[in-house]
Amino acid sequence: MWGVFIGRFQPFHTGHLHIIKQALQACEQVIIVVGSHGAARSLRNPFVSSERIAMMKQCFLETDQKRLHFVEVHDHLYQPELWQGEIKQKVGTLVNKQAEIKLILPQGCKSNAKKSQLFPDWPVLLLSKEEGPAAHALRDTFLRDAATITGHKQLPPAVQNWLQAFAQTPIYRNLALERHLIDEYKQSWAAAPYPPIFVTADTLVVQANHVLLIRRAQAPGKGLLALPGGFLDQQETLESCALRELKEETNFPLSEEALLKCFMAAKVFDAPCRSVRGRTITHVHYFYLGENKQLPVCEAADDASQVFWMPLAQLEKFESEFFEDHYHIINIMNKTYPPLAKE
Repeated sequence: MWGVFIGRFQPFHTGHLHIIKQALQACEQVIIVVGSHGAARSLRNPFVSSERIAMMKQCFLETDQKRLHFVEVHDHLYQPELWQGEIKQKVGTLVNKQAEIKLILPQGCKSNAKKSQLFPDWPVLLLSKEEGPAAHALRDTFLRDAATITGHKQLPPAVQNWLQAFAQTPIYRNLALERHLIDEYKQSWAAAPYPPIFVTADTLVVQANHVLLIRRAQAPGKGLLALPGGFLDQQETLESCALRELKEETNFPLSEEALLKCFMAAKVFDAPCRSVRGRTITHVHYFYLGENKQLPVCEAADDASQVFWMPLAQLEKFESEFFEDHYHIINIMNKTYPPLAKE
C-alpha cells in the first residue's frame, strides 16, 4: 500500500513528522507531495521546495528515507482541477496502476473534506494529529526573531539547525524586514472593529503576444514581477483606478480614450491567501491592443523600478519571480479570452 501526504511544510514541524512516522508504519511506501513549487519567496512561502525537502530528509533515518518519495507540485490558484491533475500525474509516475493508494489526512484538519473530494478514488487513511502551533505561526515567529527557534519543541532538531543556517543569509534578512513592515502595516488598523477588506485594481495590457509588466520597487514583493495596479481610492471607480495606476507606474503613452476602446473584460481574483497584507480582492482589467509588433514605449515610475514587455511564451520560465497570484492571473486570462492566446 502507498500513502500520499499533501502539504506545503512551511516549515516542516513535529506535527508533520508525527503524521509521516505513522504513515510509514501503516504503508509500505509514502509519497510526500510538496506544494507551492515554483512560487516566489514570500512571507507565506519563505522556503523553496528543494529546501523543504532537505529539511524533511534530515529528520529520517536512511532506512526510512528509502520508503519516502517526494514530488513537487505547483499551486494552480483558482484552478483546483489542475492542482489535482498534477498530483495524480506525478503520483502515477511512481505507483504501479494495480497498487493500492490511500490519501493520508490528519484527524480534525479543516482542509480534509476538500482534499478527499478532489481525490475520491483514494480511500482516506486518517492519522492522529499532534497538538501544537500551525506552520504559519512557526514561520512568523521565526521571521520575527530567528533566536526563538533554538530548542523549540515543535521543530525537529534537524530543522532547527537548517533554519539557524538560513537565518544567516541575505534571503532571511529581506524576509525578516518584510515581516516587520507587514506587522507595522497591520498594527495601523488593529483597532478596527473588523479586519478590513482591501480593494485593488490591476491592469493586464497585451499586444502582439507580449504582456506589460513592472518590477516592484517596494515591499512586499520588492523586485518581483507584477501587473501594474494598486489600491482603490475613496472617490474613484475600479476602472478609473486601473487606468490611473497604469499611468502612474508605467507612463503609458496611450490616452484613456484610446485604451478604453481596447477594453476586453474585467475579472475578480479573491483567493483569501493571495496577499500577506490582509484580505485583498483585486479586479483585473484586460486591454488587448492588437497585433502591431511596435510596442508602446513605457517608463517606470511611482511603485515600479522597471517596466517592460514580456513575451507570453516566456511566462512559465519566470514563474518564481511573480508577485502574489499575478502569474496565475495572466494564465487564467490567457485561457479565458481568446485574443490573449493568439500566436
